Amino acid sequence: MRADIQKLGQIQLKKKEIYCLDEIDSKLSEDVNFKSLPIFHAIVLAANKTGLKNLFKIISLANTVYLYKTPRILRSKLEELREGLLIGSGCYESEVFIEARSKEGQELTNIINFYDYVEVQPPEVYNHLIQTSDFGSEIEIQNHIRKIVEATKEAGKIIVATGDVNHFKREDKIYREIIVNQKVPGGGRHPLAKSNITKIPSQHFRTTREMLEDFEFLGDDLSYEIVVENTNKVLDMVEEIEVIIDTGGIPFSPRIKSDDGQSYLDCPKVTTDLVYEKASDWYGHPLPHNIEGRISTELYGDIVYKRCFVNFILKRIKNGAASRAKIWQMLYKSGALALAF
Repeated sequence: MRADIQKLGQIQLKKKEIYCLDEIDSKLSEDVNFKSLPIFHAIVLAANKTGLKNLFKIISLANTVYLYKTPRILRSKLEELREGLLIGSGCYESEVFIEARSKEGQELTNIINFYDYVEVQPPEVYNHLIQTSDFGSEIEIQNHIRKIVEATKEAGKIIVATGDVNHFKREDKIYREIIVNQKVPGGGRHPLAKSNITKIPSQHFRTTREMLEDFEFLGDDLSYEIVVENTNKVLDMVEEIEVIIDTGGIPFSPRIKSDDGQSYLDCPKVTTDLVYEKASDWYGHPLPHNIEGRISTELYGDIVYKRCFVNFILKRIKNGAASRAKIWQMLYKSGALALAF
């Protein structure tokens, strides 16, 4: 029987042209129905500009190709786009937290090794798991946290204490309760909206002192390590990144490849033409003054609007030299608007 299973497995791998272990996840995942796979939460940080670009790709895929009730991403795709990213284990719905309940030793280490750092939250954050009977008491939760901490250190990974923050102050929990009890987009209910959960935990932004007090059951040295030292280690692994480029008030123009896949579109010109064509269809030609004023601000920013539109275009219109749309086209073609892009 075992030999038959091995033979069948070899045939399937050969059909998929899989000849080494590294190809298993990527090639087998192509035919996997991701909607039926178990879902785990994780934290993904962009460590540099490459990671930021890959994070944007992951977000796009999660909200389009792999969207099912909620955004999700395949582990194989996450591995493919992992360059420049740091992956943390996440909250009580993370793979590490869930699997640590039934696994230990090398099996648990293998799970932990996927992550760059592992997170644990204050026992209070897991309080609802006592209400759902997943844990019998806060002592059991503390022991579970201790198990994760020890397994992570044995695996040589960074263990950090995080707050799984969802609101700023403790008294703001009332707003969190409102959100939890709303219907989830795509159907279903929030994981905390269960009949046996009568009181959701407070996930406020805790101070360093509060975090140290929450983890004092681990001892002073270990609690300081995971609350202060290791969180700073993760911080040091991340570069300062300018997510939204400072253009001095001028709208940012993206670089988009043409259909040939080699050259780039003249995005400012394409956008200008599309906007003016649509505006002319809606409002007529020439455009009303207030409409063109708003368009110029949106397309070229306040700087160009003030310099060009107010000081130049109004003067030309007043003198009857040309229509407003024509002047904008002239400005663009002459390069007078180049500073906007």
